[in-house]
Amino acid sequence: MEPPESYLDLNLGLGGYDQLAFCDESQALLQQIPWLILLSDQYFVPSLYMIPSFNQEIRKLFPEKETVFYHLGHYLFHPSKSGMGADHQEKLLPEVADTQESTPPPSRNQTSKAILITSLYSEYYENMKNMYWTKPTVTGEVISVYQPSHEEYQHFGDDMHNMKAWADIYLLSLCDVLVTSTWSTFGYVAHGLAGLKPWIWQMPRNKNPACQRAMSMEPCCHFPLTYDCKTRIEVSAATLLPNTMHCEDRKNGLKLVDEHGEPLL
Repeated sequence: MEPPESYLDLNLGLGGYDQLAFCDESQALLQQIPWLILLSDQYFVPSLYMIPSFNQEIRKLFPEKETVFYHLGHYLFHPSKSGMGADHQEKLLPEVADTQESTPPPSRNQTSKAILITSLYSEYYENMKNMYWTKPTVTGEVISVYQPSHEEYQHFGDDMHNMKAWADIYLLSLCDVLVTSTWSTFGYVAHGLAGLKPWIWQMPRNKNPACQRAMSMEPCCHFPLTYDCKTRIEVSAATLLPNTMHCEDRKNGLKLVDEHGEPLL
């Protein structure tokens, strides 16, 4: 007699026997269990494409590979660190003027930009706010800076803390342009919901260029499948998963791309 429920722990990546969960043999057993409780802190959708019994249905649901998280996020989620070098190099934000004399005169068509910073810490917000508060921009644009919350450290198991985090992520997803730090859950979810390809801040190892444009709006799968269920040996994840490329912020990670996507070397 099959158990009424089963618990599958895929937390902290896919290591060892965890990868067997993506083999058809294991799925045949799991499909006999009425309720499956799954725990994971990783985005592993690319690995689902390796399950033959899933593959055809997934391809029908998501003909455009780069929109998987976008559609899943909008179906599941309902609303209830800034890289200054990247912002300036890519002309996302104007430079500040050294003196008042170099500031262009106000015009009727003066534009404004709002910067939303989400971080556990307030220093990024304070530094950017002070820069635009004390100096005018060379373009004459008005820049306002906002930070909804700064909790200083992650409060695990705190529902109110998690609600604030979700609010920050949702606000980020409403932005026109996103600059995210590497390995950023906030960034992955926000640009996935927004359907945007973000600029990824390469701090601190790379200062020029300070950031690079993501080639897919899909989040990075940090620990992709490396076990070949057919041959039962370890192989390169990229050879197992079609329509993928290595992540910009994690060499061994993979993300889904469409047919026209250019893989990273």
